[in-house]
Amino acid sequence: MVASPRVSSNLHFDNADDDSMTEEKWSFYHSSRSHVHRSSCVETEMERLEALMQKKIGQSILGKVHLGMVWYHEAGRFCEKDEQWDQDSAMMHLERAAQCGELEAIVALGQCCMQLPHHILPDMQLEDNAGNRMKGFKYLLLAAESGDRSSMITVARAFDSGINLSADRSVKQPV
Repeated sequence: MVASPRVSSNLHFDNADDDSMTEEKWSFYHSSRSHVHRSSCVETEMERLEALMQKKIGQSILGKVHLGMVWYHEAGRFCEKDEQWDQDSAMMHLERAAQCGELEAIVALGQCCMQLPHHILPDMQLEDNAGNRMKGFKYLLLAAESGDRSSMITVARAFDSGINLSADRSVKQPV
């Protein structure tokens, strides 16, 4: 098979200027690609995904504001001295803080939904049903994946023993 004149002229260099330009290009491309990993490198991809997860959790100012609102509601800042504080509003703010990626709210909401002891809104109890247990386990699993050690232990024990495991999961199911 014979290459076209245009292709063959690109394959063979006749003068020294073309050779030096090729060496410069090679040096440039080689140095600029030295930090690029192979597309099949799983470790690099896992590091990138972990970095994205860390950026997602705990970086929302709005999440911190909602968590602060929970504390203010619990302290009674928005009600008269003799009135009961608004538990529904506090729970709504806790849910919003968890949705914004505030780790402390994610853990507290997961524990609250799973009927486990929790330090944020400790007087509040949610209804003990399968829906709340699934929601709580999802939050605790997210917290465990984000690096919260107590959530890691709770989730690991749940997968190991089946205690506190949500209805949509099984002990035999791989993680």
